[in-house]
Amino acid sequence: MRKANDPVRVRAGELQDFIGSIFGAVGMSPDDATMAADALVRTEMRGIVTHGVRHVPRYVRSILDGGIDPRAEFQVVRETASTATVEAHAGLGHVVATKAVRLAMSKAADHGVATVLARNSSHLGAPGHYALLAAEADMIAIVFSTTPRVMKAPGSRTAVVGSSPVAYAVPSRGAPFVLDASMSVVAGNRINIARERGEPVPEGWIVDSDGVPSTNPDDYRLGGALVPIGGHKGFGIAVFTELLAGALSGLDWDHQAESKTRQPGSAYFADLTSSDQWNSGHAFVVLDVKAFLDPAEMRDRADRLRSVIKSAEPEPGSEGVRLPGERASASEAEARREGVQVSAGTWSSLQRVATELGLAVSATADS
Repeated sequence: MRKANDPVRVRAGELQDFIGSIFGAVGMSPDDATMAADALVRTEMRGIVTHGVRHVPRYVRSILDGGIDPRAEFQVVRETASTATVEAHAGLGHVVATKAVRLAMSKAADHGVATVLARNSSHLGAPGHYALLAAEADMIAIVFSTTPRVMKAPGSRTAVVGSSPVAYAVPSRGAPFVLDASMSVVAGNRINIARERGEPVPEGWIVDSDGVPSTNPDDYRLGGALVPIGGHKGFGIAVFTELLAGALSGLDWDHQAESKTRQPGSAYFADLTSSDQWNSGHAFVVLDVKAFLDPAEMRDRADRLRSVIKSAEPEPGSEGVRLPGERASASEAEARREGVQVSAGTWSSLQRVATELGLAVSATADS
């Protein structure tokens, strides 16, 4: 018998329709609501729960309070045959990013390589989702995004840059290679989840407001900061992400710098209130494989590399090498067979927001 705190399983299609109906109820067009739901549910299916459907209530609150515009125009403000700059007008990042990567893919199909930048967007979730869309169309993609300033630099006491998530995806005969990683040791949502569970975090993940390593997740919310992966290396990549996805896109830099610099007492995602805009920048670089090589040959080459790496003898106590995207692909396959696993707390929050919006709970949770 299922216990109250046990996760539930929800059929993927039902969960997508349910999330889509929630976004539709707060003003999104049917197409935009579907894009947002697809991005969030597939991210959940791939086991990236830190960036999945748990955020729907927060996005809804931001829409209702004016921080996200559910009907925002996707406005191309500067364009060449192979590039574009988009003004997102505070649209939901999942919709902005889906439209932007599709635009980049269309341009790359015509010209081999394309870059699309988007500015003044909200949170896009997991950037790997958008890179994967390109890889599944025989394209290679690199995605960058800015975030609130939540990560320290080597030598700084407090946060000075965003965690700068970056994603890469390359097609293969099997599941595409997909790397999705922030430049902090862990994503900030891992700290928030630990706090919700009343659990400490490992040393090396965060520092407190004095720059001292801490295992107390509350310290992150009280002026602390994430730690960059690889020290100066992660920090350096984050700086260039800020320059590419932020400065080059024409992001509302002054507002971002003023609003998103963490202060003692502020919280991650609460550096901006639900009525404020994130003003995030995104970059999508897409290469059409056929401009460089026959796609079938590229897939074969990728699989040969996979075989070489997977043939490595496992180290003691290890099950062997796991390639980027391999675990997520297996998680997605399981979710499609058995339903999407959603935590009890997240499922309750989704039911609650649906009820508040006057919606019936249109998805069925299985124990």
